Amino acid sequence: MLFICMLAVIKNKFDITHNFMKTFLLEIIPKIKRFSKKLDDLSVITNKHWLLVDEESINKTVFIFREKNNQLLVSTDGKIEKGTWEYLGNNSLIIDRADGSYLFKHGFVDDSVLALKVDGKDEYAILVNENQIEENSLDSIDHILSFLRNEYLEQVEDKFIEVEPEKIKDTVIEKVEIKTPILAKQNKLKYTFKSDYNETEFRLHKIQNKWGYIDKDNNVAIDFVFDDAFPFSENLACVMIAGKKGFIDRNGELVIEAIYDSATFFKSGKSEVRIGDESYMINIKGLKLTNR
Repeated sequence: MLFICMLAVIKNKFDITHNFMKTFLLEIIPKIKRFSKKLDDLSVITNKHWLLVDEESINKTVFIFREKNNQLLVSTDGKIEKGTWEYLGNNSLIIDRADGSYLFKHGFVDDSVLALKVDGKDEYAILVNENQIEENSLDSIDHILSFLRNEYLEQVEDKFIEVEPEKIKDTVIEKVEIKTPILAKQNKLKYTFKSDYNETEFRLHKIQNKWGYIDKDNNVAIDFVFDDAFPFSENLACVMIAGKKGFIDRNGELVIEAIYDSATFFKSGKSEVRIGDESYMINIKGLKLTNR
C-alpha cells in the first residue's frame, strides 16, 4: 500500500502533478510567510485536528500532533495509524511513519491554516484546523487561497486611497476606503483600461468586494467587476462570475465564457477545466481538446 503522505499531490514516490491552485500557493505563501506564527512554538500545531485538503481524494485524513512522546495520529476515514513527529530546528519538521521518514519545511501557519513544504520540492501540504473550517469557509483550496489573500495581502495594514467618483463602463464608483499593503496612503487611482505595462506587472486588487487588476503605477488596468480573480498566464486570467469560471484577456474582455466549475491557469496553451464531474483540456480559444 502506498504511503499516504501529508502532501495531497505526491503520488508514486513524489510524482508531482501541477495545477493552477498549487502554482498560486507557491506564489502566495512566500508573500505571507512574514505573518506566520513560528513553527518552534509547538503549541501552534499540537493537539489540534488538522484536516488534509486533498480535492483529488474522497478520503478524510486528519493529522493530530500530540505533545506526549511526540506521537502522531493519522486518521483516514476513522482508521488510526500511529507514528511520530519531531521539530528539528531550522524551521524543519520530520514525520516518521511505517513507510519511512519525511522532512518538511515551514511554509506558513496560523490558527486556521498549516502549509508545510516538502524538502526539495516546490509543493505544499495544505491542512486546515477542523474547528475553523466552517467559520472561515476553508472547505477547498480555492476558498483557502481567498482566505489567505484577504487576511494577509489585502488587510494587513491600514492604508487608504481616495478614489474620486468617476464613470467607468457606465458604473459610478464612489469614494471608498481600502485596506491594502500595495497602494500608498492618499494615492489616487487613475482609471486606464489600456495599460502600458505587461500583464506580469498587473496586480490583483479589490474594491467593494469585487476584484480587478492594477498595474505598477496604480492605474486600473481591468475594472473591479469580478467575484474572484487570479494571476495572468499566457495572456489570459481566470476570473469568477456568478459562481462560474472563465478567462479574460489583458484588456478585460471575457474571451472564454464563464461556464466552468473549476479551471487551471494556462500552460503550453492548455488549461484543465471541469463542468460537473467531467474534466478535460481546452485551448486558448476555449475549444475542447481530445487528448492531453
